[in-house]
Amino acid sequence: LGEPGRAFQAYDRATAVDLQYAPAFLGRGRARLLIDANADPTGDYLTAIHIDPNLIEAYLAASDYYASKRLWLAMDTMLQQAIDSGVTEPILYIRLSQAQYNRNLFQESLDSAIEGSGNDPTILEGYLAVGRAYLALHIDSAALWPLQTYTAYQPSDPQGWAILARAYLALGDTTLGLEAAERALALNDRSSAAYLARGYIRAASGDNLGALQDFERAEQYGTQSFDLFYGYAKAYFNLGQYAPAHTNLGPALANAVDDWQKGEAYALRALAFESTDPPARGDAIANWSWLLDLPGASPETRTMAEQHLDALAGGGPTRTPRPSLTPTSPVTPASPTSTVAATPTPTPTPSGAQPSPTAGPSPTATILPTAEPTETPWVYR
Repeated sequence: LGEPGRAFQAYDRATAVDLQYAPAFLGRGRARLLIDANADPTGDYLTAIHIDPNLIEAYLAASDYYASKRLWLAMDTMLQQAIDSGVTEPILYIRLSQAQYNRNLFQESLDSAIEGSGNDPTILEGYLAVGRAYLALHIDSAALWPLQTYTAYQPSDPQGWAILARAYLALGDTTLGLEAAERALALNDRSSAAYLARGYIRAASGDNLGALQDFERAEQYGTQSFDLFYGYAKAYFNLGQYAPAHTNLGPALANAVDDWQKGEAYALRALAFESTDPPARGDAIANWSWLLDLPGASPETRTMAEQHLDALAGGGPTRTPRPSLTPTSPVTPASPTSTVAATPTPTPTPSGAQPSPTAGPSPTATILPTAEPTETPWVYR
């Protein structure tokens, strides 16, 4: 009835009558959060779980709270303990996948998502979890169908459309990618993920000034990440503005969560050094060499590094034509009438501004030689 205060009083009296009645603690926690959005209801939720480990709603309520506060480790720990104790409801695996994804444990996230979604294919969240994890692991073709399925049955979720846009981009389809990103922004014009997706798509399509505007909006509405800084650097590089490209690659490396992302940043920085006038041959060689020290870097990027090192070390041309790299999708969704893609029918039926100051110095700034990289703590998104 929209009276959380009276609900809280009733739940509180229920806990006084029976300290072993788990639903009373769950209800009190929910009411507490409705009364005060800054309240911490986890004490009640965890008490309910302790009394009744099979009360799935308590796990979900606690998961929602942890996710809203980005307390991914706490969420991961709680759900893993529940599963280890024998509470193996499919939805718990799917929520565990969400926590693992946001801790950059992408293979574990995929395993959990497949376990949960496979055991109950009617849970929509499972399709999003599976597709998102595949995309983070750069298994792009496998990510498409789950994300198409999710958006088909959950067309009002901007997150799903934003992730689907990145999947289309990873597969080279900028047309469908742009449509998906636009649907995401029509649903939520403050979606950082959607602006990031559209920015990468615009950069891949040659609209680098538009991409910079999207990255600025993504920074305004979201958090700093590898995607953000690498996107800035990529757009500036495509515009031939190598100094600000270089400036953004430092924080991109600091926010990289795996060898794949580090490799992409080293490659772009090496290309920027090769493209300056005169070319900074030594700095380019250093960055290509650091890339080859990363066993998890993209095979295509490693091959490019070997080719450039052969040319640089062999006395070949020191200035290479500026390539148009295809943006990679790292691994952290409008009008229902617009068509993004042929919508699959799954078998189960489920229930313009200027770049900000952080974008780097003016194009005339001097690029300083890079020092050998030091170990930088990864920043979890």
